[in-house]
Parts: sequence; structure tokens; C-alpha cells
Amino acid sequence: LGGDIAVGDQVQVSGVVTDNDDLVQIQSATIEVLSSGNELPSAESLDPSQISDIGWSGVLIAMEGTLAGINIYDEWTLTGALGDGLVTDIGYNAVDDSASIDGTTLPFLEVGRVYRVTAPNYYGFGDWMLAPRDSSDVVRIGCTDSNFPNFDPLATTDDGSCISTPGCTNPDADNFSED
Repeated sequence: LGGDIAVGDQVQVSGVVTDNDDLVQIQSATIEVLSSGNELPSAESLDPSQISDIGWSGVLIAMEGTLAGINIYDEWTLTGALGDGLVTDIGYNAVDDSASIDGTTLPFLEVGRVYRVTAPNYYGFGDWMLAPRDSSDVVRIGCTDSNFPNFDPLATTDDGSCISTPGCTNPDADNFSED
């Protein structure tokens, strides 16, 4: 099914529409390519807490939040301003991804770091979650300037958080620093 379909194709899907646990399913589907080379739609930006709505089923969504934790199924939770959203490992498993920095292997996902995930919304195993297709769908956000002490070598998008922490400025303190 769909072997001759490419990214950017507009398609028409025909078949028998059924309800499967409150999700639409098309059985005996046939696909017809109507046009090719179309520009892809932009992702809808949502707070992580807003993805748990059937109206967003199958929609390309971008959500940003702080990594709160990873469960035993390699699903991870992002916390945004309004609440939490879940990310699954169905297409791309960011939990198992890492990078070697100066001979040290660092995990890509780190609790407390900020990430932006752009992926289709998916319902499975009783939860709504984003399903990244590949590593480009998961972006780590932080200080990208190596001249600062809070530099994050795995961040690919700068968030303006680069800061220099000065030494102690109290001349009466034992750890006073003129710098």
C-alpha cells in the first residue's frame, strides 16, 4: 500500500471507514496520487498538554518543553507552560541516541534540558503522543556558544541562555575575585 508515494504527494485515500477505539480507521484502502511536488504544511505549534485531543490525530505538531522523565517503554515526557505531553519511540528512538564529545559519550536526552519535537500526533496504548520520524524531528535547545560556562555541546538551537557567572564580588569574602 502506497509504494509509489513520495513526500509532497497529494493523495486521495478511499476505503471503508470504521471506528476503532474512537479512532478513524480506513479498511481495504486504495490510494490515488492526485499531484506531486507539493509544499508540505507547517507544523501546528502546541503546548505539550494540548496534544491529547482527537482533533489533533495524525496532525504534524511542534511542541517545546523541558524533559521531565523517561518511562520503561522509552516514552518521554515534556513539560510545557500548561502541562505535559508524551513522545514515543515508534519512528525514532531519541532515548538510545548519543553523541561523542571529546571522547566522552553523552546521551542526547537529559532530564531538565529543553527540547522541541516536531512530529505526527499518534494515539496508542491509551495515550496521545508525538512520534518523531527521525533525528531531525527532535531538537535540543540551550546555549550554543562554547565561550560560556553553560555551553551545551548537544544543543543545536540557541535559546539566549548563555551567561557568564562572575566570581564573588564581595571584597570581604574569602573567595573574593576581582574578575
